[in-house]
This record gives sequence, structure tokens and C-alpha cells, in this order.
Amino acid sequence: MASEVDKIINQNKVTETPTVSIEDKLKNFKKNVDTKTSKVIRTWYFYLPQIAMTILSLFIIGAYQFVEANFDPNIFLTPDFWGNYLTYQSASWILTLNIISMMYKIYKKKHSKYIQHKEKKSFYVTVDEENQFIAKNAEKSDRSRKIRAYKIWINQKIHAILEKYEINDLKNFLENGKDNILLKQEKAIKDKINYLLSVLTDEWIEENIDNVKTGRRTFTYAKVTRDKLVSGARARNRNHGEADFEEHSVSVFVEYYLSGFIFISVIMFILLSFRLDPKENELGTYIMFAIKVFMIAFNVIMTWLKTEDTFELTKVKVAEETANEMGKYYVNEFTPQQRAEFELKYGHN
Repeated sequence: MASEVDKIINQNKVTETPTVSIEDKLKNFKKNVDTKTSKVIRTWYFYLPQIAMTILSLFIIGAYQFVEANFDPNIFLTPDFWGNYLTYQSASWILTLNIISMMYKIYKKKHSKYIQHKEKKSFYVTVDEENQFIAKNAEKSDRSRKIRAYKIWINQKIHAILEKYEINDLKNFLENGKDNILLKQEKAIKDKINYLLSVLTDEWIEENIDNVKTGRRTFTYAKVTRDKLVSGARARNRNHGEADFEEHSVSVFVEYYLSGFIFISVIMFILLSFRLDPKENELGTYIMFAIKVFMIAFNVIMTWLKTEDTFELTKVKVAEETANEMGKYYVNEFTPQQRAEFELKYGHN
């Protein structure tokens, strides 16, 4: 009856499974496993790309009334094509990254929420230097999060079995069985469920959770350490809906910027592959120049409009989460009188 759970738990050298009643076993069993949902918030400029691309499409349609488009596959082998393409891409990336860098510097000095959270963090760290409380509370919080993630993982294993064998009432199944399941198979299913429920008890978890390893084959959670709270260091973990103190800069960058870059890059790759031969005058050069300017200007404007959102989703997010987490430790660790003395001594409001 060796299963993935058995192997992993045995590898962690945990103690024997305790014998407990069904009621005790079901204490940490959840009828509905925790899920996480998210809501997409759209700003007014969500529709700006569609508007801009519509304008560009109309411009291109109108422009081609005055020029002829001749395609030659050999153009991809010419230095002129790649020179034009790479020059455009370089200009676009340089402008975009420069805007992000410049705006982030401004927001770090003027964004009220960011400044407020950074000041809170500085205050907590100052208190911690003389009255160390962050590290030990972070350790407790980390253990609590690991326990919660472990419980969710075991519950998911149980629910997978219940769904597979269409078991609607777990307690009734453990006590009376199920008519449409063979007796031998029923015993194996009960043994597996009982085992999972046993390693889900508070007693078992309290004694063994420190030896249970986390990872891709088992479960992960948002780990907490003092260094992470103080510095905002990153770690990639699923967090079961809890604050993870990560900026998620890469994912936010991809969501807000990369798709636009790819779209514009493809358009320019296609457009530059055509040679625009004028019918009666040399409009091709001016049209292509106008398209390039439009594309770069559009990209710069969209980047500028999105920088505050991305700053809040990265820098402000991690500052707020770490400040709030240390704030909980601060309130739990010290009495109101002690906190008042600290706030008076260090000038915190």
C-alpha cells in the first residue's frame, strides 16, 4: 500500500501513526479544500491599445492607397533589414526601461503608501535591534504556515480519493462502507484514508511537521524569515492565499510590458520585410517613418501610464506585506505600555 505520501513521510523519518477515534481524525478534515480566486481590475487605459491599433490599422490601409507593397523573402538576408529592425527594437527597449527606472525613482520618493510602509519597517527594525522579536516570531509564523499548507495538501489527497470512488459522506463510509465497492477494495480504500486522516491529526503534526520536507512532489508555502521581512528577499513558492512578501517583478513585467513588446515586434518584423515602392512620389519612406514613430510613441505612453500600477504591484506590495507582518509580531510581543515607550523613544506615529 506504498503511496507517494507513505514514501515521503517515511523518508522524513517521522514517528508511528497514532491510533485515534474517527471524530479526532476528522477534526482537520475539510469538506471543501481551500481555493483562491482573483479579480481583474481594469483601468481606463485598458482600452487604449485597441484604440491605438485601430487608428494604426486605418492609417496603414489609407497609406497603401498611395504605395505598392512588394515582398521579397531575400530581404531577411540583407543587412539593411536587420539593421533597421534591431535599431528600432533597441530604441524601444532603451526608452521603455529608462521610463520605468526614472518613474520608479520618483515613486520611491513621492509615493505616500510606499514611504509610509518603509518608515514602519525602519521603526520595527530599530526596535528589534535592542529587543529582538522579529526572528523568533518569524519562525513561529513560518511553522504555522507550513502546518496550514501541509493540512491543505493532505486534505487534497483525501478529496482525490473521495472523488475517485464517489464517496459523499466520509464518516459514514468509514463506519459502514459503500455498497458498490468490493469488500477487498473497500478495505484498501479505508486503510489509505485512515492513514491520511491519522497523519492529519494535531498530535501527529505537532510531533512530525518539522521533519516533513517541502518541494514540488509534496507541497510548498510562503516561507517567512527575518532576513526576508527586513530586506524583502524573494523566494518562489505557492502561498495558499497568504502574503508572500515577494515583488513578483518578473510576472508583473511580463503581464504589463512583454505582451506589448512581442506584438509590436511582430508587426515591425512584418512591415520591415516589405519594400514600399512609390507609385507617383516617394511616400514609402515617410510612411514607414511615421509608423515607426507611432509605434515607439505608443509604447512609451503605455509604459508611462502603467508604471504606477507596476510600482504598486511590486515595490509597494512587498513593503506593505513585510511591514504588516512585522507589525503583527510587534503587537503580539509587546504590551501597550512598552509600545508607547518605543514609539516615544524612536519617534514613530
